[in-house]
Amino acid sequence: MASSKRSVLRPPRAAAIDSGQVTGKPGSDPQAVIAAIRRIAQAIRIASRRNERQRGASTAQMLVLSTLAGAREPIALKLLALRTNTHQSSASVVVSKLVDRGLVRRLRAAHDARLQQLSLTGEGRKIVASAPVDAASEQLLAALSGMARRDVADLSRLLHELVEKLETVQRERAAN
Repeated sequence: MASSKRSVLRPPRAAAIDSGQVTGKPGSDPQAVIAAIRRIAQAIRIASRRNERQRGASTAQMLVLSTLAGAREPIALKLLALRTNTHQSSASVVVSKLVDRGLVRRLRAAHDARLQQLSLTGEGRKIVASAPVDAASEQLLAALSGMARRDVADLSRLLHELVEKLETVQRERAAN
């Protein structure tokens, strides 16, 4: 009787997915897709933590530091967010942590004192020089390079479609 309740309330497949197992073969099962996305997110979190322990900066921080290192002159937060493909509020949080650690400095724009410009400090440059690539991106690039170009193109197209649909759902829920 307990097992029949379990199957009604929580099917065994859902329990397997919650435990991190991808239970189905590639196909049309949305739960298998969600489980695969969770495994990718977990791999990124693990690589980011390792990055932080080894290099003193998370993956997000390394992205900001390397983007600032590539800029020829100090840049505004809005431009940094655009270049890192990150929401401005998320970039602001990362920048604040880097400023607190003395790796990034905020400067007033010469042409408008209301605007802040961002640049690396000497310590920030040292971290970038010691760790030019973050582990998560490196692992993803290695995995993608092992796939056929057409599969990578299909994956890219489908992920962009998924992100657009997810953003639509989020906007609709925020409006309600």
